[in-house]
Amino acid sequence: MPPQLPRTTRPCPRCPFRRDVAGAYLNLREYADGTCVDERGMGPAVGAPLFACHMAGVDPGRVCAGWLVVEGPNHPTIRLAVIVGVLAVEDLQPGENWPPLYASAVEMFEVQACHARMQPPTPER
Repeated sequence: MPPQLPRTTRPCPRCPFRRDVAGAYLNLREYADGTCVDERGMGPAVGAPLFACHMAGVDPGRVCAGWLVVEGPNHPTIRLAVIVGVLAVEDLQPGENWPPLYASAVEMFEVQACHARMQPPTPER
């Protein structure tokens, strides 16, 4: 059996893909680096980076569970991971008792960016 893709198994408490987390930490560079479908509906390019979990100290270097469900099916590396068996297709669906997630990265980005503008900056942003 091939090794599994390192990933978190549920959205972390500050995951930007959670609808119940306003003003979550959001690295705009990750969005710009092409990890998600953009506002034109264009998916990531082959070789685009994966979206890592934002919680420092919690599974560092692992793929974000929220991103995996919301945007993973659009990412060529994630599709390939399912084909070769390093990721189960079930990992692209929310698990039991998951928090509500945004429908897309574009929706998440718009809402989270709006919250970020409304709050004073903190050292974490």
